[in-house]
Amino acid sequence: MKISIRRANENDLDAVLSLYYDTVKIINSKHYSPEQIEAWLDDESRPERFLDKINEQLFYVCVNELAELLGFSSITKDGYLDLLYASTNHQRNGVGTLLLEQMLAAAKIYKFEKIDADVSITAVPFFISKGFEVLEEQEVERNGVKLTNFKMIKYYVVKE
Repeated sequence: MKISIRRANENDLDAVLSLYYDTVKIINSKHYSPEQIEAWLDDESRPERFLDKINEQLFYVCVNELAELLGFSSITKDGYLDLLYASTNHQRNGVGTLLLEQMLAAAKIYKFEKIDADVSITAVPFFISKGFEVLEEQEVERNGVKLTNFKMIKYYVVKE
């Protein structure tokens, strides 16, 4: 399968939302209750939020030769890794790694000293395997429901 990564655009919105919803609902159900999943999705999956992220962040999609969305990622211009999701059918086959490598390339271009992220329980092992460190466990509230995630960071030595 041939895959490529490109900048996202507004035409990707529906596919991004669908992948996000399915991945959170299916993959994250291993570590979060149905009530937590619903609160997470209700709070975070509004189309206008994702459209703003596509337009304002460095937002990339990973697609196959049929233009099917395999995953997406985004980073803010100050080094916050906001999103990194691989579709439920493309977990553990390199999509997340390719997207993270794209984010790390952006970090070098923008000379970030670090990348930080708020990471789900489910994704912590992936991020640790890529050199991120856990700074702290956090409890966040979404629509009155508490969820646990982790503040993680990856430091760089930036050379001029």
